[in-house]
Amino acid sequence: NSSFFTVGNHEFNQPNWKVEPTTVKTLAGDFYYDFSKAYIPEKEIPISISSLAGDVHILVPENLEFQVHASVKAGDIDIVGQSVDGINRSLSYATPNYDSASRKINLTLKLKAGSIRVDYV
Repeated sequence: NSSFFTVGNHEFNQPNWKVEPTTVKTLAGDFYYDFSKAYIPEKEIPISISSLAGDVHILVPENLEFQVHASVKAGDIDIVGQSVDGINRSLSYATPNYDSASRKINLTLKLKAGSIRVDYV
């Protein structure tokens, strides 16, 4: 279970990158996760990102079950077409088969300022 505190960009888009439980706290930085290229174990995997400023962009394959709890103090959130923007916004989303799936991603995304996007690939 990795936890780190940094400034900078985080890109997870290498072929077969391994998805592991992660907690990240950062001052500023951009995050890019491409789960369509990932090796994802058969379990529920929590990923938590909190940042003062930055952008989070996540790509999810159609066959991956996931849930997201996203919040921004100032900014915008777009999760597979559902969107909110402004001050103190939050959005939660779960795929229809999330509860029954063995392999799934549980995302918690918190930004003070910035944007959160989750798109299907």
